[in-house]
Amino acid sequence: MYNLVKSELYKLRYGKTYKGLIIFSLWCALMTIIVSINSDTVHLELMSGTFNNRSYGFIINTFTNPQSLKGIEFFMSGLGWTPILVVGVMYLISFITCDEYGIGTYKNILTYGHERSNVYIAKLLTVYIGISVLICALPIITLFIGTMMYGFGVSLKINIIIQMVKTLGLIIVIFMGIVSLFMLLATIIKNKALIVTIGIVFLISPMFLTNMIPFEILEYHPIFMLMDICSQSADLDTIYKIIISSVSMIGVFTILGIYIFKNQDIK
Repeated sequence: MYNLVKSELYKLRYGKTYKGLIIFSLWCALMTIIVSINSDTVHLELMSGTFNNRSYGFIINTFTNPQSLKGIEFFMSGLGWTPILVVGVMYLISFITCDEYGIGTYKNILTYGHERSNVYIAKLLTVYIGISVLICALPIITLFIGTMMYGFGVSLKINIIIQMVKTLGLIIVIFMGIVSLFMLLATIIKNKALIVTIGIVFLISPMFLTNMIPFEILEYHPIFMLMDICSQSADLDTIYKIIISSVSMIGVFTILGIYIFKNQDIK
């Protein structure tokens, strides 16, 4: 298993897809800084809405006072690019799964006697690690640059650090659920373009479902959960909801994915 994960991480690290995501993430961080400089006139919202008198969404400009910017505010603004990472996940999964079917890499790996379940889990772990790095890097880079430019703005206390770590941890857990779902779909569909298309529809679907399904069901949608914690601090109920829902997704979709992969005819 260790060698499989090591091999997959090597391919991910030196693959054009992941390098492209790193470059694009740096561009997003730069755009956050540009928005901060023009924060009195520029306001970017990738997806947002108000439900039950509470705001949800991905907002780049979260600065409370454009005349007195604080470095800590750049952290939440960096999280506003989260939907870009959702699309990035689809490309990562397509690269690490769909492309493998096309070029016959799966057959070569299995020829060496590796268990199919280990191969599947190794690829899943690789995407987990790859996207987790980007999830943490984007808001932390913007936080660092913002602090260098404007100062942190508040007293650095342990509860602030805990809040940032908690937010990033919850986002990573949600992304792990999304990755598990789309790894399953990629194993079934095996089509790169179709996976990316489904991923984009999945990303924007909460905005079309608001008037179609009850809010009590919609709030368990992974993207809607991201819209929740990327716009404000999560309360205890939200934390429980995210953990239970995401862990359930990870478990169910991983088991289904392994079962399907183990019974596939791979040529």
